[in-house]
Amino acid sequence: MAKPAAEITREERRREWVRYYSPKRIHEQLLQVHMLDRFPINKVLEIGPYFGLVTAMMDNAGYEVTTMDRNPPSFEHPARPYIEMDLTAVEPAKLAGFDCIMCCATLEHIQYPQAQEALGAFRGSGTPFVLISVPYQGHQLFGQMYFNRYMTAAHFAWKKFRFLKEFPVDPDPLGHKWEVGYKGRSLKSYEAMLKDTGFTILRRAFSFPSFAVFHMLGNAR
Repeated sequence: MAKPAAEITREERRREWVRYYSPKRIHEQLLQVHMLDRFPINKVLEIGPYFGLVTAMMDNAGYEVTTMDRNPPSFEHPARPYIEMDLTAVEPAKLAGFDCIMCCATLEHIQYPQAQEALGAFRGSGTPFVLISVPYQGHQLFGQMYFNRYMTAAHFAWKKFRFLKEFPVDPDPLGHKWEVGYKGRSLKSYEAMLKDTGFTILRRAFSFPSFAVFHMLGNAR
């Protein structure tokens, strides 16, 4: 769903909000804000805010947030400055003036060469810090169990041998075009691309059970 806020019914908003901001994904949302900690960051440009949960968390934590997407905003609160711009045609000059560009769970929705071009634009903007995240499908094991006298719950995931497989492209035009961990897209080669673009990797983290890899990048000129 990518409708402007004025075109979304209250029921549609609630259904989609609950679907997207699921318990499985919430660690990934929180990590976006925690990754900013201990860096000299105040003004943040958030690319791809969707329904604004991370926007609201950053706003509440005291950051000055501007959001950017290719469509009109899908939320009205918090009311933050907004830039309507397509990530595949981003202009570095229009990204200047921020302490950090945050582009999480977004780059995988465009082709890999376009993602590289977008990162080049982030680099060219001169913004000191860039925070990105993309899905990570490398070899990994996750397990979780909860028990009390009334219920039990368990979650288990084992990602294995994805590096032998081609990424199964989502037929949805808005779906994922690539993910780290599949054949030809190792974490090592992905990080080499980030460094070749001119960034320094300052911090790496992984979210679970949503399985994404985060990088805080330094953009020293």
